[in-house]
Amino acid sequence: MIVKYGPKIPLKIVDGQEVVKMEEEYNEENKKKAQLNAMAKYCIACGISLEEYENVESCATAKEMWDRLRAIHEETDDVIEAKIEKYETMYERFQMKPNEKIRDFFSRFMNILYKLEALGKTYPPGQQVRKVLRSMTEKWDIMVYMLYKNLETREMTLYELKGKLEAHEISYFDGKEKGDDRKRVAIKVSKPSSDSEGYEGGLSKSLF
Repeated sequence: MIVKYGPKIPLKIVDGQEVVKMEEEYNEENKKKAQLNAMAKYCIACGISLEEYENVESCATAKEMWDRLRAIHEETDDVIEAKIEKYETMYERFQMKPNEKIRDFFSRFMNILYKLEALGKTYPPGQQVRKVLRSMTEKWDIMVYMLYKNLETREMTLYELKGKLEAHEISYFDGKEKGDDRKRVAIKVSKPSSDSEGYEGGLSKSLF
């Protein structure tokens, strides 16, 4: 309470104005509060760095020290609001990159969600799932359609969605890429005989 509300510096009225009391003018109540203030200042000083202490050593009360430390470390409402707007815009504009892996896609999306959550802004799980599905590239259209149909019967979490998409990626897209690699045929034209018409030396071609 001393830190939050603080003991007020003992004052007295002189010529109709408030002035600070000298220590020898303290009454018992003043002395008690001064001791509590000194203890609170000491506790704060023990818990901060030397650099932080240099910013508050001139403070007369523990409350002044606390308020100054809060001002140093806490962001103002305007800054927080600006950050929320920034990450909300990133959320709304979020799109999958061409040929992006599901792991990387979700990593980028979750990073935005974590930043917003730290600022006090959250989205319902169902809204997050639908946002992910709307953000995927055309090659995922069939899978997205199937998942949308599934969402009509039950609500899916982001982690469930990630698992389904990764499974589809491994079994379909990764498998297709390997199949395409196997279809590539390298044809080497062997060296023709010395009496071959038009022979000008060794020739090697690769057709894909």
